[in-house]
Amino acid sequence: MEWLINNAATIILILILVFLAVLVIRHLYRIRKMGGCPGCSCGGQCSRNGSASCSHGVKKK
Repeated sequence: MEWLINNAATIILILILVFLAVLVIRHLYRIRKMGGCPGCSCGGQCSRNGSASCSHGVKKK
């Protein structure tokens, strides 16, 4: 029990970091599931409406 008390701050910090990592992974999974593209300037809607404004870093000729 003394070990838990001595390391409480470290344990809490690790739990917070794990929670944040889970949130990020869940967010990326939901974007991928919707068919969007993370970091896309069109808000991830380009795959749904066929927008030509979103080039995804591909140079147009």
